[in-house]
Amino acid sequence: MILKREDALDILGLPTFASSTDIVHRYKVLALTWYPEKHINREYAIEEFSNITLATIRLIYPEQNVQRSLSLARMYGFFQYMFFGSKGKDGDYESESDVASEASDTVEGNNLFK
Repeated sequence: MILKREDALDILGLPTFASSTDIVHRYKVLALTWYPEKHINREYAIEEFSNITLATIRLIYPEQNVQRSLSLARMYGFFQYMFFGSKGKDGDYESESDVASEASDTVEGNNLFK
């Protein structure tokens, strides 16, 4: 199932006129709140963290057809990219172009949103 823009805005609790700055700010607030390592009920936190991450990617890269699944390693990589803008130990995102190219891979069935 493809995540629609309206659904992504709803997940993040943003209005339809939200700017990219609003989206990034809201992602950071929610990602820190639902970071899985902070919760006893880790499975629920992972689900929330996943929804937040997918919604943010959908809104930042509207041209992509974002699917509703993402590995935990990719979620952590996106988190690191959004907060620190660098590649993690696992070889995740280094720049915005890395995120965009991996988001493009999704459409072709590759790795980011599997």
